[in-house]
Amino acid sequence: MIFFYRGVHCPICKTQIEELASRQDELRDAGLAVAAVSMDDSEQFARQVQEWDLGALTIGHGLTEASAREWGLYVSDKAKDAEPARFAEPGIAVLKADGSIYALYLQNTPFARPRLDDLIHGLGFVMKNDYSVRGTA
Repeated sequence: MIFFYRGVHCPICKTQIEELASRQDELRDAGLAVAAVSMDDSEQFARQVQEWDLGALTIGHGLTEASAREWGLYVSDKAKDAEPARFAEPGIAVLKADGSIYALYLQNTPFARPRLDDLIHGLGFVMKNDYSVRGTA
């Protein structure tokens, strides 16, 4: 799973990414590999590393706007002083082992994200039952 997040300026992202970091063992035991990435630049990312509890979570920065748009992410312009000039809104991509997309969760607001427990339970069911991709008609 790839978690796309808004960046260091977002308190909801901080909560979500820290939960991911704290549950790495549980996610790994469920057969899930997780990474997170934002459009933050190196300076913003350095601040995040200092201020957030990232544990051993694989995390990146510098996602380009073009790449964000290729993933289908919504992109926002700065609306508050603490925000960067442009950033991607949250999204989650669930990839199969072959790299193809199993599911996408895209949002145009920072609120009401899928709960990690729901993702773990649902994806566990998918893997256990070899549940096929839907919405292909």
